[in-house]
Amino acid sequence: MHAAFQHDLLIEIAKLLRKFGHQAFHTLADELSSPTFTATMPAVLRAVAGTANATTAASNKASAKPRDYRSTLCALGETDAKKSAALVRIYDDLTAGALLPSLRDVRRFAEQNGLPKVKASSRAKAITPLVKSLSAWPLNRIRTILNNNGTTPPEGDRSYAGWCDIILHGGR
Repeated sequence: MHAAFQHDLLIEIAKLLRKFGHQAFHTLADELSSPTFTATMPAVLRAVAGTANATTAASNKASAKPRDYRSTLCALGETDAKKSAALVRIYDDLTAGALLPSLRDVRRFAEQNGLPKVKASSRAKAITPLVKSLSAWPLNRIRTILNNNGTTPPEGDRSYAGWCDIILHGGR
C-alpha cells in the first residue's frame, strides 16, 4: 500500500510539472537546497496538514447534523401558533408522503399556486423550499391546502366543484 501511495504522489507531481513547467521545478530544486527553506518546510507542512484536518473535521461535523426545517417551523409557534401548527402539519404530511406524493405533484402544485418553480431533483429535496414558500401565505390559504389534501381550486372557479368547495368549506 505504501508503494501505491508513492506512485499516486509521483503522478500528482507529474501533473504539476505539466502545469507549471520545467523552470518552476528547477527553481524549486534550488530553493530546496537552501538551508532556510529546509528549516521552515516541516513547519509549513505541519500547518497545512493541521488546516486540512480542521477543515475535514468541520465539514464532517456539519454534515452529521442535517438541518431540520421542522424545528424552525415549531419555533414560529412563539409568534404565530396557528400558522406554525398548520405549516408543521403540511411539512409532516409531505415528509410522510400523504400530501403531494410525487415530485410531479409537488411541481404541479407549485405551478398552479404561483410558487417558485421547483428545481429539486427529488421529492424529498423539494419539501423544505415548498414549505418555505407556503410560509409567506396567509393562514386561511394554508388551511385550504390542508382541507383539500394539497389541492387548491383556482381563484374564480365557477364550476360545480368550485361552488361545492365554497359551500362546504366556507370559501377561501
